[in-house]
Amino acid sequence: MKLAGLKSVESAHDDSVWCATWVPATESRPALLLTGSLDETVRLWKDDELVLERTNSGHCLGVVSVAAHPSGVIAASASLDSFVRVFDVDTNNTIATLEAPLPKSGICSLIRRELSWLLLVGAVPRSSCGTRPHGNWSAL
Repeated sequence: MKLAGLKSVESAHDDSVWCATWVPATESRPALLLTGSLDETVRLWKDDELVLERTNSGHCLGVVSVAAHPSGVIAASASLDSFVRVFDVDTNNTIATLEAPLPKSGICSLIRRELSWLLLVGAVPRSSCGTRPHGNWSAL
């Protein structure tokens, strides 16, 4: 995917876009742009023209953080609904749903550690964070 200039898509989501990340290419598809929005959805965009590939739903409040596995096969979305949803990028199937480290705390950040697939989950309003390893990810 070339980034020769800034691109924009009008009405890309039904509410504000709060996060974005690149999903690496696989043998069967090019790299994708992953965006999360307060409209409770995650959208995947392809090509240099930012063509909508698919929309993922499943959160009950706004999506405020997204992360992608280096293999390009799975990604995760974090929401103010206190859940992280891990999903297969190509099928949209949910692989795992993880709850916030503390009850009633919305998740505000996901960070993927480079050497292994471990999510750092930051939550509000309690100034908390926790790590969420997932055994299924180590096979990728």
